[in-house]
Formats: sequence, C-alpha cells, structure tokens
Amino acid sequence: MLAMQSSTCTALLWLLRPCPHMPGLLGAMEPDPSLALVGGQSQVCLHFARKLLRQQRLWALADFLPAWAAACPPELPPSQDMLRGEALVEGAASSSAGGSSRRGSEDGAAGVAKVRHFPASALPRDPAARFAALFAARGRWVRADLEPYLAGMCVPGCTAESLLLKYARASQRTPAEPMEFSARG
Repeated sequence: MLAMQSSTCTALLWLLRPCPHMPGLLGAMEPDPSLALVGGQSQVCLHFARKLLRQQRLWALADFLPAWAAACPPELPPSQDMLRGEALVEGAASSSAGGSSRRGSEDGAAGVAKVRHFPASALPRDPAARFAALFAARGRWVRADLEPYLAGMCVPGCTAESLLLKYARASQRTPAEPMEFSARG
C-alpha cells in the first residue's frame, strides 16, 4: 500500500512538474529518486497519450510516437506496448499495442499505421455488448489484441476462453498465422 501511495505521489509530481506560468511553485520540485515508480510510469505516459488522442482522434503512428515521447517527461520514455487496451494501432507495423498487421487504416491508405483512441474503460461491461462494440470497431482480432479488452470481465467460473467460445468465432487463414476471432453469426 505504501509503495502504491509513493508511486501515485511521484506520478502526480511528474504530471504537475511543467508549470511555465508558475516556475517557483512546482518547477523546482523533483520527485524523490528513492520512491519506486511501480506501475506509475505507464500511467503517466498513458495520461499524455490520452491527452494527444483527445486533441486529434486519428494519428499516423509515425507522427504519434515522437509527439508522445516529446510530451512525456524525459525520464519516463513511453513504449507502444503501453497503448494496449487504450488505443488501437492498425495498418502496417502494428503487431503490438492492439493492432492487426493485415487490416488497413481508417482512411484506406494501405501501409500507413494509424493510432486511434479505443479505451477498454469506455466499453460496456456486459459481455455481449462489449463483444458487439469490439467487432464493430474491427471485424477480426488476434488473441493478443483482445486480451486487454477482456481483462476484468471474467468472474469465478468464467474464463477468457469461455467468453471467446460464446461470443466469437475462431479462424486461421494458414497454419503459420495466428488464430483470429470475428463476430458469431
């Protein structure tokens, strides 16, 4: 519990640190390096990712990653894996962070990876409604991309596999490719 409080305090200091209008207020404050930033780094980086995604709904991945890195504190470098469950990366070179490498981007420009805000927290809690929203956003999903959106839905006696069996159809184009899930029916 103490580590979590320390992490939260450190993350808040990083969020409040750049105050150009009041340089004396928080500009001189530095987080205590002895405080562990357990889980806080990804939360701070996600804060800045959300801020960028609110400003512009759809980004080219090549533009988003440098803008995100510039927005984050230099000591907290963001990684594309932090976007899992928060944003969809679609198009070329999008095998991590919720992207399917074969799916084209929203604007139809094949080969250009795009990032768009798609937070798991904004999806319905009801499994049927959640799967409907997921398959409306993207017709086919690989398991690794679905996992952050299934987290927290399972209760005792319920597994991610049972949810996938009930609400999705599995298919595989070739034995070398990963299993893909699409809507039933």
